[in-house]
Amino acid sequence: MGQIMGQIDLLIEMRKIFYDQQYLKALKIEEILKAKGWIYIGSGKDRRVWKKRNVVLKIAYTESGVLANKQEDYVFHNFKNDEIRYAPCRLVSDNILMMTAVSPLDDLDPVQLSRMPKWAFDLMDGPQVGISKDGRILAYDYGEEKLEVMAGGNRAPSHNGG
Repeated sequence: MGQIMGQIDLLIEMRKIFYDQQYLKALKIEEILKAKGWIYIGSGKDRRVWKKRNVVLKIAYTESGVLANKQEDYVFHNFKNDEIRYAPCRLVSDNILMMTAVSPLDDLDPVQLSRMPKWAFDLMDGPQVGISKDGRILAYDYGEEKLEVMAGGNRAPSHNGG
């Protein structure tokens, strides 16, 4: 039992070191972005978002944020879906995801709510969609989409929690 507890303590310490390193790395990146004219526009529990012109950068500061960046990049590049439209993105590094900027729609505003497609309400993290510069409605936060990856085929992300 003592050996297992020792291993658990080691894992906790390793995660703390990883988090501290990720956070410090994110702060250094953000200093550079601010100096280059990028504007901080908000954050979630694992990533902070910066915008310049028609582009946003999602800077991960936790392990979960790194995974969300990788997941969004993977979903966009591997799952083409006739129904769901994902905002174009690409992974710059593990903790930086570049994405097309959108103007978010507010699901609490009746006028904006009426513009949202049905599929927006099936997204795992809620209807986080916005309008792109060219007028398309795109999902902009899909890092928590659950994937059903089958060998030999591309299947769309699962929206039923399974």
